[in-house]
Amino acid sequence: FIDYRKIFRKQKNFSGLFPTKQIMKLRMLERIKILFGNRYLYYLFLIAVLSFLSSLYFLTRSKFAFGIDGYYYVAQVKSYLEKGRFFMPDFSIGLYGLVFFSKLGNDIVLTNKIAISLIFSIMVIPSFLIGKKIHDETTGIFFAIFSVSNTFIYFFVIEFVKNLFGICFLLFFLNEFFSILKNNISKSRIAYLIIFATLSLMSHKLTGGICFFLIGILVLHKNKKSTIQFLISIFVIFLFFF
Repeated sequence: FIDYRKIFRKQKNFSGLFPTKQIMKLRMLERIKILFGNRYLYYLFLIAVLSFLSSLYFLTRSKFAFGIDGYYYVAQVKSYLEKGRFFMPDFSIGLYGLVFFSKLGNDIVLTNKIAISLIFSIMVIPSFLIGKKIHDETTGIFFAIFSVSNTFIYFFVIEFVKNLFGICFLLFFLNEFFSILKNNISKSRIAYLIIFATLSLMSHKLTGGICFFLIGILVLHKNKKSTIQFLISIFVIFLFFF
């Protein structure tokens, strides 16, 4: 019996030894083994579950919708379910997400709260990855905890749901941004960078604007512009988006 995993670790290029599908399968098995052998994964899962439960508990202490726009989201979802369109033109992914979660029950106020709590808890994943890239896994755990424990983010949970969706995609964008900034460039990372920037823009134009503003800075940085050109270009990009 040949242990292909050992061969896989030692060989840098074995495209001529095994079929491509076999190589991909071995890579996937190795990644799964590493993933589930990492204790930080369990810490992250625990943080995500606790943040989801704490947010849902906070939002469901009252049977009414929270925030100034609380019932705006309820009315928008109800209009889409009954008429197939929003009563006010709005193409935010956040609203379509709320419509999707409305399938969980008849109480739109409650299903909105479940959706908000889930997006809130998902934010720990990109926060952990960003912290890990900056220093290590411990820093990542700290970033994950901070992302769901600071009082500022609860303002978006209560008042600005579309912004919350945008912030979530913005964090995923920043994870890819820091990878490319550290010269870890690949076609897949560039694709993910653009995808998350687009999703953030489709959630809310402010978070999307930040994403594409940073893409502009990244392009200038990689092209090694002079300091004066770099600062002028940043100012122009800033005026364009904001």
